[in-house]
Amino acid sequence: MAIYPGTGKKAGTWVVDFYDAAGVRHRYFRATKKEARKLEDQLRVEKWRQQREGLPLAELRDMTVAEYGERWLRESASRLKARTLRSYTGLFRFHIAPAFGQMKVAQLHRSHVKRLLVEKHEKGLSKDTIRLIRATISAMYAAAVDDGVAVVNPAALPRRAKALGRSPKADIRPLSETELAAFLDAAQKTAPDYYPFFLLLARAGLRPGEARALKWSDVDLANRKLTVAHSLSEAAEIEETKTSAKRYVDMSQELAEALMRRLSDRARMSATVGGKEPSEFVFYNRNGNPLDDSRVRKHFQRLLRLCGIADHRVYDLRHTFATLLLGKGAPITYVASQLGHANPNTTLRWYAHWLPTDAARYVDFLDADSKPDLRPKQNGIASSQQRP
Repeated sequence: MAIYPGTGKKAGTWVVDFYDAAGVRHRYFRATKKEARKLEDQLRVEKWRQQREGLPLAELRDMTVAEYGERWLRESASRLKARTLRSYTGLFRFHIAPAFGQMKVAQLHRSHVKRLLVEKHEKGLSKDTIRLIRATISAMYAAAVDDGVAVVNPAALPRRAKALGRSPKADIRPLSETELAAFLDAAQKTAPDYYPFFLLLARAGLRPGEARALKWSDVDLANRKLTVAHSLSEAAEIEETKTSAKRYVDMSQELAEALMRRLSDRARMSATVGGKEPSEFVFYNRNGNPLDDSRVRKHFQRLLRLCGIADHRVYDLRHTFATLLLGKGAPITYVASQLGHANPNTTLRWYAHWLPTDAARYVDFLDADSKPDLRPKQNGIASSQQRP
């Protein structure tokens, strides 16, 4: 193994020249000598592990990205949720395999991944799609490293946020209370059919897919409760929630009243066209089917522009629900229960930045409780009368 400066097109980089346990040569490029040294240490450890535990099967070592990817998808079928598996499969076959399919698994480098993501951006793909492409490569290579087929994960994100002491969730963007009020007012006036949907996300904290899958049988208006047990996938299929758990969510008075009005109007809305029975879904299109995700996003973005609010995602209404509730002093255990987080620590990781910061005044309560009562006592009871 050797480290030396890159030349030619690779000038300005540092080369890690490495022979693995099978005697196959690899060359990795890093921006600084420090990064190259760090990789060298990782490669030495991995080579030692391979020599100690035995090399991966020859059939794995010789696999191309296309072959290994299909194997990974088959092996993942039993442990991934159906919608996640469909997402990985589509992204792999449509974007990843055409770009890297003929390469050997161990040959893929971070620079290849970066180049692919730039190309997808230039072709106009959305940020979310590009993010999911990278996530799919990263998930596949996490398995490849575990199998001993790859040494490093070329799509793994750098741990800069952690190194700087920042939360990895610090980029969530909830609306402020003023922005939310303006947004809901605009929705009620210009998009009345979508107003209850957006109000639900902002007042109950449901995920958009959970709200689109909500049925009237899940709504208890008398007790102001919602049963959240299903979600709508990207393929418009009803599935379990993200955590595969049912939860019961409280409704605010304003939300309950909005849904009551919607229920009253149900019989004369678009789902009854042609003599059909009213839709079982709370939010539906003219055919009685759940709202289309693209239509929801279209109306959401239009309302943001109408209010002059910076760009947000529909999902940010769920973040808004959590941050406003915590800001008003709601216990984090309650907020976690409403959101469907099994562990309040999950909620804390997401929203610690929005917890009230004036808690230091609570220590003053101790002063009030700890001061001795110096008033004279009669029969062991403090008296307000002073002795003569």
